[in-house]
Amino acid sequence: MSDKMFNFNSGYGEVYDTFVRQSIFGYEQIFSMVTALLKDRLPTDANLLVGGCGTGMELVTFGTKMPGWRMTGFDPSEQMISIAKARVEHQGLGERVRLVQGYADALLEGEIYDAATLILVLHFIPDVAGKLSLLKTVASHIKPGGSLIYLSHHGDTTDSAFKEMLNAWRNFKLFNGVSVEKAENVVNTAIANGQFTPESVSLELLEQAGFSDIKRFYNAFLTSGWIAYKA
Repeated sequence: MSDKMFNFNSGYGEVYDTFVRQSIFGYEQIFSMVTALLKDRLPTDANLLVGGCGTGMELVTFGTKMPGWRMTGFDPSEQMISIAKARVEHQGLGERVRLVQGYADALLEGEIYDAATLILVLHFIPDVAGKLSLLKTVASHIKPGGSLIYLSHHGDTTDSAFKEMLNAWRNFKLFNGVSVEKAENVVNTAIANGQFTPESVSLELLEQAGFSDIKRFYNAFLTSGWIAYKA
């Protein structure tokens, strides 16, 4: 496997739904967790921004569990957006979901949401400046007092515990049917592409982007998730 694994317009979208379940512990349950976390923070007719909406699992979970929520999902991949559109329409959610192919800067200036999610997105941005830029852009679209869900790969590659968690993450993939070669390539690509950010750096970036009262709600191997308020 090469870095084409992360070219979401070259066939990756077709295997994403299987691969992400083989790689992320409790993948489907994460979206239920997020819905449960946001339920009491948001109005019944909340308007959500879903960054990197991928193949639409997040949109479908939100839409079916919370029938009053409206959502805008953006993703740079034409292939992913196409799959998400079909999934959303199949679930009868088309009237409550708007899909935008592009990055966060494709959103119209002045679009404001009650909350936003960035789930399994920021580790695809290797540099700290790029991560901060996305967080700030998303923050500009969240109303004051609104919420952000942020979940991504984390880890300090210089820490002694990192190697143990990395090996466990590799083993988890193997237990779930990923070949040895593919698991090795995924791990090596993740390290080479700078997908692991120390937790302290991520928390600092969230604060710099204007978020506070940051609480962790998920942790599995080298993937962590937080919920925060927009100041």
